[in-house]
Formats: sequence, C-alpha cells, structure tokens
Amino acid sequence: MAALRFRSISFSVPTTDFAAPSEEAASAATRRRERARKFRELQGEQPAPTDRPLLTAQQKRKVAYINQELNEKADAVNAYVRLGEPRLAAAHGDEEPELDDRLTGPVLAALVAGTVDNSVFDGRHLRADVVVPLAPHEIIAAGLDKQRMDDGSYIGAGAAGAHDPKRTVFVGNLDFEAHEEELRELFERLVREERGNPPADLHAAPLRLDSQPCEEDSAVAQAFRELHPPEWVQSVRIVRDRATQLGKGFAYVKFLDPQCVDELVAIHEAEEAFIAAARPGKANAPAKPAKTVQLEEGQEFRRRLKLRKRALRVSRCKAGGKRGRDEPQTAPGRPAVPAKRGAPGKDAGARANKKRAPVPIKAPDAAAASERAAYLATLSKEQRAMFKKNDPERQARRMQKKQNKSAQQKAADALGKGRERVKLPQKSQAKRAVGAKKK
Repeated sequence: MAALRFRSISFSVPTTDFAAPSEEAASAATRRRERARKFRELQGEQPAPTDRPLLTAQQKRKVAYINQELNEKADAVNAYVRLGEPRLAAAHGDEEPELDDRLTGPVLAALVAGTVDNSVFDGRHLRADVVVPLAPHEIIAAGLDKQRMDDGSYIGAGAAGAHDPKRTVFVGNLDFEAHEEELRELFERLVREERGNPPADLHAAPLRLDSQPCEEDSAVAQAFRELHPPEWVQSVRIVRDRATQLGKGFAYVKFLDPQCVDELVAIHEAEEAFIAAARPGKANAPAKPAKTVQLEEGQEFRRRLKLRKRALRVSRCKAGGKRGRDEPQTAPGRPAVPAKRGAPGKDAGARANKKRAPVPIKAPDAAAASERAAYLATLSKEQRAMFKKNDPERQARRMQKKQNKSAQQKAADALGKGRERVKLPQKSQAKRAVGAKKK
C-alpha cells in the first residue's frame, strides 16, 4: 500500500455554507470576498474589523478534524487506497518472489477491489471498486476476461456492470439515521425465511490471474470464505446528504438474483392488500377493491417490512437515465417554459443548418488502425466483441454519427417551413357575372 486517504468524514459542526445553493457557489463567493479584500488593501484602505478573511469549507473541515469534532451518529466513511507496483515492492524485500509478468499496479488494484468488495470486516460489509476502470485491452492482456464477478461483470471493469435494476429494489420511508447493516440484516432475514439459505459455494475461491481455483484446505481459501459468507444481499446503498451524511429516506438493495426481488415485492403487496381490506372505506367515496389476505388460525397480522418503527415502502427499481445538465428543471406544479423560437421564414432551413451543422468525424490513424486490426486478429470472437463494445473511440464515433444523422434530419424538416403555398380566395362565377352586367 502506497497511500491512504479518508474522505467524506462527517463532523458535528457545519463546515459548508448552507445559504449557498451548492458547494461550488459557496467557494466562488469566498473567492470573490477574498479578491475584494485584497483589492481594498492595494488601494490603501484600512480593513474593517469585519473584513477578516473567512475560512473556506476545506479549511473548516481541517480545523474540525484537528479538534476531533466528529459526528458520533455517522459510522461510515470513504477511503482511497493507492497500491504501488508489485515489482517495486518486491525489490525492497529480502527475497524477491516470482511474479507474473501480467501483474501490474492497476491489475493488482482490480484484483484487490474484487476480493474486498462485499467482504465482512469488523462486523461491517465493505464496498470496494477501482477509481479508474481498466481498459478492454488491459483486461484481455491480463487474462481477467476468463472469469467474472458474482454479478456477471468483468474484473476491473468498474461499477458500470454493477447496476442491475432487475436485481435491485427501491426502499422508501426509511429513517434518516438508519444504517446499512441493519437494513441488510432485515432483508437477508426475510429472503432466508422465504427461500432458505443461499448456495454454500457462492464464494468458493479468491480471484486469480490464472483462473485456477485455490485448494479448499489452503489458508487463503479459508480466509476468503470467512471474509465472504454466502448471503442473498449483495449490496446496500443508502442515499445520504453530502454535507451532514444523514440519510434522505430511501435506499437501494441489490440481491443475488431477480427471484429475491419478486419475493420481497410480493410480501409488500400482500401487507398493503391486507391493510387496505381491513381499513374501512369512506362514506362518500367508493371503496377500492383489495385482495384479502387470509391468515391461519391463531396468527395475527404483523408487518414484516418494518425498521425502526417505520413501515418500509418496497418497489422494483426502475431503469431510468439521469437528467442531463442542459435539460431544464422546473419546480413541481409549475409548467415548463418552452424555448424561444424564431418565426418560420425563408431562412428557417439556413438557421437550422447553421446551428446544427454536422461535425466531421475524425478518421483514425492508419498506423494505429493497422496495429489494432493485428491485435484483434489474435483474439477470440467473444474477446473481440467485448473489446469493440468497451472501446471509447468506437463509442465516440458511433455517437457522433447518430448526432450528425439527427442534425441532418432536423435540418431537412426545417427546410420547408414557411414556404407552403397559400391558395387565395377566388370569386364565384355568379359574382363574376354580376360584375360584368354592371359594367
């Protein structure tokens, strides 16, 4: 391990400007005040007692950390661990072990992250991932494409493949001070009651470059099984506030397979149906039909999806994309203001072509293309497919082609606007005859 840095530490004193809409705006305001103070000093003005330089958010956090003003209710923190090159670390030792040529620093970090992820340390489950994912050619060169993680993603590919809406549930009405471990314990117990214990060989062996499993009786395999007990719950993420580290009342729980999601959603729907059937309807409103839940004799109804005396709301996770930065955000209940558009005229097509002109696609270098083609010829069909799918240059070219095609289509549609022929009103034959007689 070369370096260790802790981040997102929660303090008991405020370290941010809550009056500002964001931390970037607070930092900008601090910089403006500092520039104004320095300008007044250059002009020879005497600073007022209230013009003392204010501490920035980073300085406030540093002072709070020195004074140990930590939030006792927050028990989670993020850390960044930087690993050194294995060969340099082995050179400083007394004995130089035989290392694989494929074992580099990034590959070692990917293996460590895959091993530490969802492991139990000091009674807590850890989440680990690489900061910078490995490139497809690095994954193939290191041989990491021959084995996959429990969720089906490649080792070192990052958290892109970790998000699976089919295996994730949305949990609402959560207490603000709830912890990940108690939420994990609740859902793990519920799934075990419905489906039994998970497969014992879920985490059989640690990750290796040669894809060969370790001996079951070895110390490495035993330590790995102790760190990775078989569980239905794969990860728990409580969405927290950035400044206070308190929960926002909802979380996401990912399971081993989609059947766990079906079981939990069925439990939630059964509880809501029982409560709706037992609840008397309003006098003036028609009662909503609800499916009654029948209990066995001697049993009483008790909520199973309940944490800290709060009934949880469980639903399937929706696979939706994030809102773009350029998309306008409107307040709830307020209609969106449409963008201003010029009046359609003869130059409508010209304006469209000027604004949405196709961007020329940069052709790849001939030498790099030939080298890439020679490299792809040595790979198998699955490896070539994975390389092309995760190639950033190929993705950029495909995206640029789509944007150019869309721009050309919009320009073609706008080209004919404002040029429609208008048929003028014509006089009828009777009116023309009356006009001829008058003359």
